Formats: sequence, C-alpha cells, structure tokens
Amino acid sequence: MNKQQLIAYPQDTTEPITYPTGELVLDLFKDEPIPLVLNIDDFTNVAEADASYSKSFEIPGTKNNNLFFNNIYNITSDSNFNPHKKTKIIVKEGTINTFEGYMQLNDILHKDGAITYDITLYSEAVNLKDILSDRVFRDLDFTELSHDYNETNIKNTWSGNLPYINYNASGFRQGSTVKYPLVRWNNISHYSSQFNSVRITNTSDFFRPFVKAKYLVQRIIKEAGYTFTSNFLSSTKFSKLFVDFNNATDINTLTDGFQCVPVNTSTIYGATSTNLDFTATYVNPISTSTASNYYDTSTDVFTSPQNSLKVNVNGNLYFNNPSGSTSTAKLVLRKVTAGGNVQIYTLFSGVAIADNSTTYAPTWKSFNSSGLNIVLDTNDTLQLRMQITGGDCLLYDNVALGTTSPQSGSRVGFAIESDLMNVNNIVANYRGDVNQWDFIKGFIDMFKLVITTDENNTNNLIIEPYKDWVDSGNLINLTNKVDDNEIKYSPIDGLAKKLIFKLKEDDKDYITINHNKPNEWKYSHNEINDIEIFDEVENEVEVKELSATYVTSILGSEIFAPQILDEDINDNWENKMRIMYDNGVQTLITDSYDNGADFDDETEYLLFTMVDSYPVNASTSNSYNFGVVNYQGAGGAVLNSLYNVYWLKYIDELYHKDTRIVKIEAYLTTDDISKIKFNDIILIKNKRFRIHKIEYRAGAMSKLELITIKDL
Repeated sequence: MNKQQLIAYPQDTTEPITYPTGELVLDLFKDEPIPLVLNIDDFTNVAEADASYSKSFEIPGTKNNNLFFNNIYNITSDSNFNPHKKTKIIVKEGTINTFEGYMQLNDILHKDGAITYDITLYSEAVNLKDILSDRVFRDLDFTELSHDYNETNIKNTWSGNLPYINYNASGFRQGSTVKYPLVRWNNISHYSSQFNSVRITNTSDFFRPFVKAKYLVQRIIKEAGYTFTSNFLSSTKFSKLFVDFNNATDINTLTDGFQCVPVNTSTIYGATSTNLDFTATYVNPISTSTASNYYDTSTDVFTSPQNSLKVNVNGNLYFNNPSGSTSTAKLVLRKVTAGGNVQIYTLFSGVAIADNSTTYAPTWKSFNSSGLNIVLDTNDTLQLRMQITGGDCLLYDNVALGTTSPQSGSRVGFAIESDLMNVNNIVANYRGDVNQWDFIKGFIDMFKLVITTDENNTNNLIIEPYKDWVDSGNLINLTNKVDDNEIKYSPIDGLAKKLIFKLKEDDKDYITINHNKPNEWKYSHNEINDIEIFDEVENEVEVKELSATYVTSILGSEIFAPQILDEDINDNWENKMRIMYDNGVQTLITDSYDNGADFDDETEYLLFTMVDSYPVNASTSNSYNFGVVNYQGAGGAVLNSLYNVYWLKYIDELYHKDTRIVKIEAYLTTDDISKIKFNDIILIKNKRFRIHKIEYRAGAMSKLELITIKDL
C-alpha cells in the first residue's frame, strides 16, 4: 500500500504556509508510488543546473480530487482552477516531507466515465528562473537611490556616506550602495606634463554612477518572492563589486526651460495680488522640457515634479495703464511647499507705470530671480503675483501690432536646473533592458554558484560557490542498503573538446579593439581538453550582461583608472554593463585632475578595477576575469582568475579519465531521503561517490546515479 501523501494547497496560497490553510490530501492510485527524481545537476552541462522534479504520473478523478481541481474536467463548467498558475504541493511520508514544490497539471483524460489527471511536480529552483526570465531592470523602482549629483556627494560616495533624498523603501540601501569611481568615459582634452594635470571638460567625463551588485541581487530576489542566505554574497569579494549605470546621455546638471506666452490681455491687475495670467506656453525647439509637466496655464501655477529643482524666473512685462494717472507695480514670487509653508520673494516693487490711455506707449519692466537661489522639491509650487496701486492695469500680449513672435511681448521664462541623479531615469534608457535572470545568471556563471532551498524555509535560497558547497556535506554509508549484484558503469558523455569561459564582449569598446594583445591581456579562458572522443566540439559559458574593463594610465599620467570608451573615443555610448571591484581611495603623488570648476587640482580619487587589490600582486590578487591576465603593474600574470578559483575543481573532476557514472539500486527510506543532501558523499564498500541523481520510489528499490571522482 502506498504510504505517501500528496498534499495540495489552493492556488494563490501565501507563503510561508501556515496550518491549516485549506490544504487537501489528494487521492493516489494505491499501488503506485510517486516517482520523484531528486537531481543536483546535469553534471556535463557547465552552464545550467537542473532542479528536482517528478516524472509525470497519474492520479484518479475521485470526488475528493475533482473537488480540488474544481471540476475542470467538465468543459461546460466555469472552473476557477487555473492550470497556468502555481499550485503548491508537499509529498509527505509519515511526519517527513520528502519533497516540496509545485504541481503542474498536464492532461485530463475522461474515458468511459473514469477521470484521470496527469501531473508533474517540480521544485522552486525552476520557478525562480521562470519568474525572472520575463523581468528587466525597468521593472524595478530605484526611487530610493535618488541623490544630488555634485562634487560633495561624489566624494561622499568614496567613503560610503552618500546622503539620499528619499526613504529607504527596500531596506537594502546603504550609504555605499551608489559610488562614483574615476573612469575615463570620453576623449579627455589633454594632459599637461608641465603642470602635471589632466583636464576634463565636464564632471561626467570622469564620474558616472555605479551600483553595488549585492544590492541589485537583493532587490531582484526579494521582488521575486524570495530571501537568500549566503556567506559568499556577504563576503568582501562579492560585496565590493559594482556595476555601472551609465545612461548614454549627458548626466551633467540639466539646464533647460520654457516661456509662458501669450499673456491674457483682458486680465485686470489691481490692489488684490493676482497671478500673472498666461494662456499658453512656448518651448524653444532645442529644449528637452515638456512645459505642461511644470506649468498649468489654467491656474498659472508652476509645480516641481522632482526634488532639488533649481528654478530661475525671468521675463519682460509691458504694461497697459488706462487709468488716467500713474500707477505703481509690485511683482512677487510666492513659493508654497508641499507641506504648506509659504515664502515670498520680491522681484520688483514701487515701479511707476505711466498712463497710456491716449497713446500706445507701454511701460516696460524686466525681472530676474537668479540671485534668490530658489530650490523646489516634489510638489512645491511657484506663483508670480502682480499688485497695482493707484489705478488698475493690464498687460500687452505683443508690443507691436501684428507681431507673432512670442518673445516680442509680455513673457515669463522658467530656467530649470537640476542636480538630481534619478536612477529611474537611467533605467528608463537602454540600461532598463537588462534581463533580471540573465543578470543573476551572470553571477552564477562567474562564481559557479549552487542555489538550493533552505530546508527550514522553502522561500529562502542558500547560495554558495560550488567549490565551497560540494565538500561541506556529510559522509553517508549506504553499503548495507545497495543491491550490488548489478552495478552499471558508464563513461561521462556530453563532453566538449573545447570549453570557453568569458564575460560579455563589448564589440564597440575602443580599448578592447586596439589593445587586446593575445599574449599579455585576455579576458576569456579557453580550456582545450586532451580527449579524442567527444560529443561537442565546443561548449561556451558566456556571462550575458556583464563585461570586463581595461584599466590603465590616463594619457600617460599618474592616474590609473578604467577606460570605457567607444570605438570613436566619444562619450555617451551604450556600453555593455561593466563589473568592477572597489579598490578604495587613491592619492596622487605628483599629478592632479580638474574640470576648471568644482573639481580643481584634485589629488584623490576612487579606483575600481578588475582585481581585488591595488597595487596588483600576481601571487595574491584575485581577478574578476576568467582568463589569466597580466595586469599593468602586477609583475606577472594573476593566477587567481575566476576559472582557476571557482571552476577548475569542477572541470578537472568532470574530464578526468577515471570519472564514471555509476548506476545502482538501493532501498532508501523516508528517513534516508530526509537526511541526504546533494553535497553529501556516499560511501559504498570504502568507495566514495558524489550524488548525481536519485529516482526515489517509496517502499521499493530506488535508482541511484552516482559519480566516481578520483581522490575523493
């Protein structure tokens, strides 16, 4: 009799599950155990890892099961069971859960009055990939990373003390989440050997935002519905990695604006303070502003759509005074904060407005708020208010009749400047197209990460490099449980003659095109195996969303920094996302850099490189390239590459001539299954094996696929 229980939960059940929550024990065919396939990895596939699953099997259409599936077999009924949504399941034997995951309804057979459901079970690891594969960076909200882009804050990031504008909504943001290393982004104007100075035109020639890789991983996994525990991702080797958020547009302070024209010539201004009344806005052709995002001509109120918006209000007014006597004009700017606080700025006062009731001779007055340093935050408003004493006045639309140019009459200009670095604006550009799964998969491939589920919380992922995970298991002796009358040994298949490991190549990278010398500097690792019989000529592991960066002296100066230039050595190009390590603040001895403004004769900068130490040491530094690279100043090739540190053990075991797949049967109990972990070592008659796959059958002999490893 089958002692297994298949416990199913209503769709849309919130996890972690609390009992009871509407779960139902589904009926099984009595003599057919659930065929669970517990699977660590497709050992020959160096790019992907498979999750545990079940072979498809059938369960009967009993009254109990039909109730759970809400009579979905009846095509005339409107069943609320959705076969395209997740259905949480647990396989239980006694008090032990032997499998937790989800159920997929494959087919329904209705024959001769009998109903049968064909289903498959699969684990959460597959689900994580499915969730992220349809998501891109643009789906993430980075409002919490907004900050002012200026010299002070750029330098604040070097020590990890960046002040942000908005609330830490995710809980993952730190003062060190965004940093501004010195990077050569374009064709810097010159290096003066006489004055030992590198001159840059704009601040963004050197400083563009980088975001901590761990923060991005935390955000992506959390919004997929998971948490994670990882010694490696919390280590210095990973937590000091950053990726660039260049947006391929100028990120210097935005200076833009628009004008309000024409004025409503019928509006009367008198002793009561009244908003200047304009009927339309005029945007210069070269402007990037959308005037309606700021100014409402129906209320004549300017509203800031963002924080840290610097506004200068200027213009010309032509007065029409038909009162018969001289009047006096006062113009103020009224600022109201989102919280209701009011501040009044006087633009002019006591200006005499001559009577022109009998002649076309308007009084003209210009104004400018540039010296008032007006800064608005989100939803703060401005109103231009006119007050006339001594006799009511109007304003002229056009000074000369028949003139259609909007600049020719009464007008108001709003000059807009913003230091706000809004990361959401960056991901709205091409960086927002980065696929979330490809980004996470990049780190899986770089560090050969293994992702498993926490046995105490299925929503928590355990993430560690294969080299650390594989030897941390227990020794399990199955000698007395195996049937050693029949053992089948098979050579490893699916092997490739050539293995290629590389970060994404940035085809337009100027440095790569011109300075990638095969014998001195290479990003990839090419492993040519000595096997003569193979299944594939070539197998490639390519990190899809992350590229390497060449680091060298800038124009022969003392400044040693990354160079991210396109093939034309122009800035603002759509470079592939770069991954680099934070090497800390560097102090120049003789050289300096400046932009003729805020940065002046600077002798300190933040250095990012492709290694975890600077100066680079060939023996002790760790590289974030797959290949063995002779970095500038290293004194030799850095051997601790991604391949040598994280992949070599796995590949050596895979391609060793003594590696075999061993197929054997063993009688495993639920207690065995509950205790066995895939990084355990199986002991059979003093011979040690790694686990490849287990096809578990409750109450019967289970099929084991083990791997022989030399010197295990």
